Amino acid sequence: MSRQESDLCSLLVDETYGPLASRIYRALLLHGRCALPTLARHTHLDLKNLRHGLSVLVQQHLIYWYHPPEERSATYEANLESAYKLVRYGTYLRLSRDRHGPLAERIVLKILVSGHASDSDLTQLQDTAANSSATPVLQNGHKQNGRIIHESDLNKREISKTKVELLQAGLIAKVHESHFRTKEDNRLEAERDTRSVEDFAGDTKKVRSANREAFVDSVLDNWKYGSAVMVEAEEAPKKKRGKRKAEPQEPQAAIKRPRINEGTTGLLNGNSADYLGLSREIDAPHGDIVYSINHAKFDIILRSERLVDIAEQRICKATSRVYKTVLGLMEPHLRECRFVKPCDANDQEEDDPCVKPVSTADILLALDDFPEIYDSLGETQGAGSDSEDLGNPKKRRRKAEEDSKSPFDVDVGLDRFEREHEEDDGDDSDNDSAISEDEEDQIADLDYNPFQNGTGQGLTERDQAIRSHLLLLAQHPLGFLKRGPRQSGALETWTINFNKLIKNVQAQAITQTLSTRYDTQSVRLASLLAERGKLDDKTLSSLCLIKEKEMRTKLFTMQKAGLLELQEVPRDNARLASRTTFLYFFDHERCIRGLTEECYQTLARCLERYRHEREEVKTVLEKASRSDVIGREEKLLNAHERAALKRWKVVEERIWAQIGRVDEMVAWFRDF
Repeated sequence: MSRQESDLCSLLVDETYGPLASRIYRALLLHGRCALPTLARHTHLDLKNLRHGLSVLVQQHLIYWYHPPEERSATYEANLESAYKLVRYGTYLRLSRDRHGPLAERIVLKILVSGHASDSDLTQLQDTAANSSATPVLQNGHKQNGRIIHESDLNKREISKTKVELLQAGLIAKVHESHFRTKEDNRLEAERDTRSVEDFAGDTKKVRSANREAFVDSVLDNWKYGSAVMVEAEEAPKKKRGKRKAEPQEPQAAIKRPRINEGTTGLLNGNSADYLGLSREIDAPHGDIVYSINHAKFDIILRSERLVDIAEQRICKATSRVYKTVLGLMEPHLRECRFVKPCDANDQEEDDPCVKPVSTADILLALDDFPEIYDSLGETQGAGSDSEDLGNPKKRRRKAEEDSKSPFDVDVGLDRFEREHEEDDGDDSDNDSAISEDEEDQIADLDYNPFQNGTGQGLTERDQAIRSHLLLLAQHPLGFLKRGPRQSGALETWTINFNKLIKNVQAQAITQTLSTRYDTQSVRLASLLAERGKLDDKTLSSLCLIKEKEMRTKLFTMQKAGLLELQEVPRDNARLASRTTFLYFFDHERCIRGLTEECYQTLARCLERYRHEREEVKTVLEKASRSDVIGREEKLLNAHERAALKRWKVVEERIWAQIGRVDEMVAWFRDF
């Protein structure tokens, strides 16, 4: 936890939930995990106000709490991740409205304002339509003047249908007790409820420990995602062992997968004392299900939108629409942007284990037809009048020479990519068994499928155009797509190596930052150090073709900003500067952390500016937010007040636009 991140989260909590919640949150950030008596001593609050503030923070998932059985009181810890998500609340509402309609936006807004809501709370949306003037609009986690215009003809069936759509899309999730605890506390709780190592099957203690650890991981996965727990690793080997006595605590309650239309665990809304006595099985009033926002799924959707925008900027709009379809087919199978066990630095070429490949046939079925898909890649060879001119051998030779000289020709690039991919597949398939002639004859007798074996023969004009866009995405330097290995009789598949793709986008963001702050020579120095590793100033000067004196100035400036690192290697025990070699190197992870902290500091300054500008027009805003003034500003406000209100709206829009741009950088560096 950095100081910039903690300051930013404190500002967000103070701006959204008031000084009382901010006071408690700052104490937790400063002193770490605290119990109730310790927290009361640090905040100088009485127990009544402290319990009320804690109930608000727990209900909004801004702090973690844990009450172990051996302790008398619960302990609390700040949740920085949920506090930072307050910046993206306006984006959550926009995504919900664009994908599932205005009613989904109201449901998400209700959950965001309450922290989590039950079925009965969501059903009351139709009863509050008349009192909609008192409901504020959240813009990126803050209040804004205005009203939500509700429709009066909403019924329970529409709300239930929209709620099911949000559940299936993963935008909202059912609340579980483990969501209010840290990862470490959840693991301790899961290990406490799991049998001992001796009760698991295995020839050695190491194998039994591994089986128990796998079972604990499956329980944690069930708590977090609601997925089924694989108990075969524990139950199947028991048949080979002798009988054992039944234990009073069986983990069957954690194994069951919760149903959508029945009760589940959660937290009571509006009760400031219930957070101290949460048990494993808790239902909302009247047995309702309690829902909360699934921030991980929103991050996946945001990442897809940003990748589609980059594909449109780098290639074309038609290709970005094809890429949007591919990402839409992969989104239901993704749980988080960053996996629990990411690939190592040496395994960047390997596929991510959680990404399900998508076949070309599925993409063709899901993609709507639009005219730009045929015209964006240019004319194909042999089309139009070229087919008549190419009958002459000299013209064919001249045409081939022109194509070979054009490095930007799409068809030539796609053909080259297919040939290179065929060579790679040929190298990888050496270990596979060869197909005999009889088997080839049997395969040829089967119905022909143009998507098998990765060939594009037999496709229609539309299908061939879409496949060309897919190949164009696969051969792009950023690596938008990755073509699956070709197998005999299998469909052509596509996947995405998100680890490699996001790292490439991060590298380009770093390059753009260096180019904006300094110049192109600094970008050259950073790129050379990232490629070659640690280099001294003389070797670096000879490689980058920059004067040594000028290069040292640039290196010192970048090293002082934290974009480069310096290592001192003394050549003797005297450790004199003249007898010391200074090695410069570029660390990708350190650079990312430094830029992320700068983004936190920029966001904090933007929020401070927002509060300062709002304080100057506080009187005008209070008058404009009155119920008798809303909609009649031209009549009830004088010229000076109308000008101040107009200026405030412009300033507010600019500040939040800047916050959105900086938040996008944070998302690339931290969340995606």
